[in-house]
Amino acid sequence: MDLKLALKALPVRIDRHNCFKADLFAFEDMQHAIIEYKNAEQDVLFQFYDDRNKNRLRKLKMKATTTKKLTQRLQTESSEVKKILTWIAQTGGTGSISDLHK
Repeated sequence: MDLKLALKALPVRIDRHNCFKADLFAFEDMQHAIIEYKNAEQDVLFQFYDDRNKNRLRKLKMKATTTKKLTQRLQTESSEVKKILTWIAQTGGTGSISDLHK
């Protein structure tokens, strides 16, 4: 049902000259159509926010994955640096660096 067209058909003011126009309307059908229209409008609105939240969640998951990979890499690099510093502390820096990887 085209609500705009149906509402245009109603007279602005109902008096004894045009009251027959109001009798032509199935107001119950009109009420159901208006309710369906409002519900559909809300569904579109909720769908917009659902899609927006899904995109936000997807971006957050990608950032979390990147952060996890960078954290693991940082942990690996810091353990290598710790090994080198421990070796320097133990040997006083005298010795071959190849001894470090043995």
